[in-house]
Amino acid sequence: MHDTPTSGHEDVTRTIELIKNRFYWPLLKIDVQKYIRKCNKCIIYESLGNQKAAKLITYRVGAPLERLSADIGGPFPTSHRGNIHILVVVYCFSKFSQCDAMPDQEAETAA
Repeated sequence: MHDTPTSGHEDVTRTIELIKNRFYWPLLKIDVQKYIRKCNKCIIYESLGNQKAAKLITYRVGAPLERLSADIGGPFPTSHRGNIHILVVVYCFSKFSQCDAMPDQEAETAA
């Protein structure tokens, strides 16, 4: 629940809440604290000094296809077709999303 491919490396409190929705065991809090203390990605992030994320800005979109947003997620487990990434495109006017599986993150593949 803390470091799966789709998780956000949440803090102890949030990770416990996510786990409580599905599981229970007596030493849950202690086990989660130990696990997160040993998480390599969290250790690296902490060593960088908790850099602040950029402020979110609201954009007004007035017409279809005026603005598109795109991002690549992954790597995920390899599919039977050899894909490990997902390209996500959101059409901001309609909020319609389209996802396409990709074998790599190369610009040529995304294009």
